[in-house]
Amino acid sequence: MANLPNEIMEDILSRLPIKSLIRFRCVSKSWLSLTHNPYLIKLHFNRSSQENPSLILTTTIITTHFRTQLYLTDSQLISCNNIRFSQPNFDEFRIMGSCNGLLCLVHRLNSKSIFICNPCTGDLVKIPEFITVFETKYLVNVVFGGFGFSPKTSQYKVVVILYNREKLLNGDHIVKKISGAFVYNLGGGPWRYVGIPPLGITGDSRLRAFLNGVLHWTIESFFHTIICFDVADEVFQEIPSPAIGLKEGAHSLVVLSGFLAVIEFSAYNCIVVWIMMDHNVTDSWERGFIINFNGVGLNLRYIQVLCAQKDGEIIMLYNNHTLLSYNRHTMHFRRLSMAGLPSWFEAVSHVESLVSPLGCLRSNTKCFSN
Repeated sequence: MANLPNEIMEDILSRLPIKSLIRFRCVSKSWLSLTHNPYLIKLHFNRSSQENPSLILTTTIITTHFRTQLYLTDSQLISCNNIRFSQPNFDEFRIMGSCNGLLCLVHRLNSKSIFICNPCTGDLVKIPEFITVFETKYLVNVVFGGFGFSPKTSQYKVVVILYNREKLLNGDHIVKKISGAFVYNLGGGPWRYVGIPPLGITGDSRLRAFLNGVLHWTIESFFHTIICFDVADEVFQEIPSPAIGLKEGAHSLVVLSGFLAVIEFSAYNCIVVWIMMDHNVTDSWERGFIINFNGVGLNLRYIQVLCAQKDGEIIMLYNNHTLLSYNRHTMHFRRLSMAGLPSWFEAVSHVESLVSPLGCLRSNTKCFSN
């Protein structure tokens, strides 16, 4: 291997599983340096993104206190492994987003404590805490808008939405209004105010999707509109949902095989998948396919569509305890059983990569553009 040209070596390494590349880092300093090469990282990710996605699972266990555990499945959905980080005081968290192999994690107890990690390499960094000043009668309710990457600027950004909560005389709190949206650039600099979103955004991951440098949210109480945020330009805009007569709470948002999709939970016990064929072109919505749940014995209220595989199978989570695969050709469901799967969990789709959050946080450092 030492006599091979770098181009050939990088091409070979880009085809290997990420676990093998991580092990190579222990061989020598030259191998360590090679696996941190930006070109190899980009090449490996581009190949990985064409394969079946993995899943990131989170579950909370109770010992002497609450503790969140993170799991990563393989792309074949055969095995599931627990991931551990050495970061102290990092017990409870939730996933704010997955992008290019990086996860944005938010501490459940301290909502200003935000981490960026790569679950494959084990790299974990904490970004500066958000600090804001309001009148003393108001408390701040932080809703985590999302985590995304701009191919235009090669930058990763975290978006949060702040609401004011007023404390009543009886001790209760009521949400008063949106304070605004704030953005942090992983390349450095302070948190910045970027305006007020046109509609209220929740932290529900089922109503959020990232695609092509744009964060998308759909609103449970205003289902005709999708809110978009361009990560590069830092501008909010609205685009219409497909005209399908959705009822409140009867939909979700997901990316399937590189397309933005609205999942309609029909009154006829089926899921209708609407696909935006041309990203951000409002009249390009098409009715993709239907998943019929009649006779299956599952309640649609507990279904979450996670991702699509290369063969067209749709991966879903049912009631936070069962992974299902639906074959669009045979129209059959299959329960996915794998070693190490926790009994209760939340799940997000994830593409493995060698991207380092440490590199992204260095000032004036640009990460790869996919």
